[in-house]
Order: sequence, then C-alpha cells, then structure tokens
Amino acid sequence: MLVSKQRFDIAIERVRVTCELYSHLTDRLHFTQNNLKDILRGVIIFSVSALDRYIHDIVKVGIIEIYQGKRQITNAYLNFKIPLSHINNLSPIYPYEYYLSSYIDKINSYKSFQEPDKIKEALSLIWNEQHKWQKIADKMEITQYELTTILKNIVIRRNQIAHEADIDLKTEQLVYIDLEYTLKTIDFIEKLANAINDIIHNNST
Repeated sequence: MLVSKQRFDIAIERVRVTCELYSHLTDRLHFTQNNLKDILRGVIIFSVSALDRYIHDIVKVGIIEIYQGKRQITNAYLNFKIPLSHINNLSPIYPYEYYLSSYIDKINSYKSFQEPDKIKEALSLIWNEQHKWQKIADKMEITQYELTTILKNIVIRRNQIAHEADIDLKTEQLVYIDLEYTLKTIDFIEKLANAINDIIHNNST
C-alpha cells in the first residue's frame, strides 16, 4: 500500500506544480488568463486520473495481501473469478502472486474507478465494510452526501473537459474555470485518497 500512496502523492505534487506554473505565467509574466485556462482543465483531468490509478493500485495490492494472509478475506474476494485459460499459463518459474497481479491489471485495464459506485465496488474486494462512504466521510469530517456529491460533480466536470472540450452544449461557450476551483478540486481528491489510505491500511491483519 505504501508504494501505491507514494505514486499518488507524486502525481498530486505534479499537478500542484502545474498550478504554480499557471500562477507564475499569469501573475508574474502577465499572460492573459483566458489563454492559459486549458492548463487548469488539464490539471482537473490529471487529478481525477491520479485517484483512479490509486484505486486500481490499492485494490491489486489488497487482493494479493488477502491471498498471502495479510488482510482479512472479503466476500467479493471469494467471488473473484480467474478463468482456466489464465491458470493454464502458470509456470513454476514465477510465484502465483505474479500471475495474480498480471491478471488483475488485465481485467482492470478497461475499468474506471472514479464514480462513487465504482470506487465502492472496487474497495469491496479488499474491505468488507458495508457503509464504506459513511466511514470515509467520517474520516474526512464531512457528511456522506457532501462527499459523494462533490466527487460526482468533479467527475462530471472531468468528463465534460475530456469528452466535450469543456464547451457548454447549450451556449457553445467554454465553461468557466479558475485557479481557486482547481486547487479546491486537488485538495478534495488528496484528502479523499488520504482517508481511504488510512482506513485500508488500518484494516490489514
């Protein structure tokens, strides 16, 4: 789990540095802000991607830890299916964990863990808690409704940027974005990942 969190922290630091670049260009070099807003849009996409990757990573590590007896078995883990075609390719040259890791990478490569329901589903593989979002919200000291609503809105905006060029389909104008909104988004995503990390780490055997 430590490596997964370190990888996330590095990704978040990169987007913060990008925001600093935006501030330098606009405040110190006096570039027109509107000409640089796509930097902020890129930061939103990359921040959500960092969270997505983090969930992928901790789920893979958690499944392997369960297999190794280092983490409590979950119901979703017991129902995790591996096809015989993959098992037939096993070789004594590598440990079973190697093949398990590669298979998890394969099946998750096309999945996105950004929406609250998708994250909850992924975490079920390594965490038996029934009220996951409530536990995470308590850790973040906000309500469950606030947590899931903010996350959904961030993902909606991320998708609007990635799939609609951040253009309002009704007005055909770019949707407004500023540094304050971008930094709040980064802060929220970082706080969410920190809360999940603390909870998952404390639930290992």
